[in-house]
Amino acid sequence: MSNSKRLVILSGLGCCLTMTLGTALWSFQSINSSKASESATDSLMTFPSRITAMGRMEPQNNLIRVAPPSSRGRSRIKTLHIAEGDFVKRGQLIAEFDVVDERRSNLVVAEQNLAITKRRYEVSKGESQASRIKLRRLEYELTKAERDLGRYRNLYNNGAFSLSDLDAVKLVRDKAREMLEEHKASFERIDGQQVGTSLLKEGVSEANIKLVAAEVSKARHYLEQAMVRAPQDGYILKLLKHVGEEVDQRGLLLMGDTSKMVTVAEVYENDVKHIKEGQKALISSKALSSPARGTVISVGSLVYKNDIIGDDPTADVDTRVFEVRILMDASDELKKMSRLQVNVEIQSSPTEIASSYK
Repeated sequence: MSNSKRLVILSGLGCCLTMTLGTALWSFQSINSSKASESATDSLMTFPSRITAMGRMEPQNNLIRVAPPSSRGRSRIKTLHIAEGDFVKRGQLIAEFDVVDERRSNLVVAEQNLAITKRRYEVSKGESQASRIKLRRLEYELTKAERDLGRYRNLYNNGAFSLSDLDAVKLVRDKAREMLEEHKASFERIDGQQVGTSLLKEGVSEANIKLVAAEVSKARHYLEQAMVRAPQDGYILKLLKHVGEEVDQRGLLLMGDTSKMVTVAEVYENDVKHIKEGQKALISSKALSSPARGTVISVGSLVYKNDIIGDDPTADVDTRVFEVRILMDASDELKKMSRLQVNVEIQSSPTEIASSYK
């Protein structure tokens, strides 16, 4: 065989081998690419597009359990000034107990005693002032009588004044001295000591005023113990006790500011890793006219036991939950739905979830 024919044959064999190897390599890469794509798809399919959970609705600032003062003693509800659904202002009277009338009467008596004590003090103070003025007047009259007597004595010595006229002037001086001494005796003498009577009276009256004023404050405090006032602005959500009943450790009522409502969702431990702040949620219940919407604002960091079963954090994974708080879009209907049990669907993005595993 000639060299030219041998070269043509070898060249043909080389081309065939190259095509065979290229086809095999392309098939292998296609198979691997297909498997990788299927694997990625399967991986994404393991992430849910939504998380479902049970939840409860409540005010964003939580419910307040209102109870009467612990020092109130055993008493029953006499009057409720509110009803469920009412809006109340901070400090507004919401309930009174059966001892309120007695304590209100005690306060009235204490206030009357204080008023009487103050009037007596003012009278004593006025009498003391009048007594001082009289003392100064008598002292002035005695000084004037002494001066007149001296002048008329000189006139008598010069023969310009009779003895009888001089005796009359002397009698006026003696009478002024007697009146001054009598007034001083009544004004200053107490138990043989020279003390200002008016000052003692004023001191006793001031002490009495302070004492009776303290009794008024005490009576007012006891009256407040027989009443319950709203601790903040908000709506009355649930009455726990009614007229004629004693209030126990559960309290009198539940109230809260329902201007902003949240849903507290109990998300299973296996699902909570798919939840992020900002995700949208759909809330539904037979009590709602239509599903409500909200946004996740916090994901709890503590493990709880599902409220329906218990609170043992060591229980089975499927019963351990995290609390996820969802701020609800504004709705007048939701303001009346505190403590409502609801179904929760939290929307999630598979792409976002998959990226969190990288």
